[in-house]
Amino acid sequence: MNHLRITAAMLAAILCLPAGLQAQTAPKPATPSADTASASPEWVHAEVTQLDLARKRVTLKHAPIASIKMAAMTMPFKVKEVALLEGYKVGDKLQVVVTDIDGDLFVTQVRKAVN
Repeated sequence: MNHLRITAAMLAAILCLPAGLQAQTAPKPATPSADTASASPEWVHAEVTQLDLARKRVTLKHAPIASIKMAAMTMPFKVKEVALLEGYKVGDKLQVVVTDIDGDLFVTQVRKAVN
């Protein structure tokens, strides 16, 4: 019986805390900062080693991609729109933006590399 009185007394004390103290102890949800929301895309230097327009893929020899913690390597990437790759050929030097979309890596922006 004593145990119930102590628990009830503790509950009453917590409920009587000023609203400000309750808010300080409650975890706050993570929200992106203004800097994160307005961050510029990361343009990465790359060279086209293979194009597969039918499968919407491009294989790139690319520099490190810091935003997704990827070392420099050669690998295939998906593209959502084939038009993004039109006019480019194997050997072209590009700058690309790679984005992780639901666990898949996509090239989302492309431009000719400026030497």
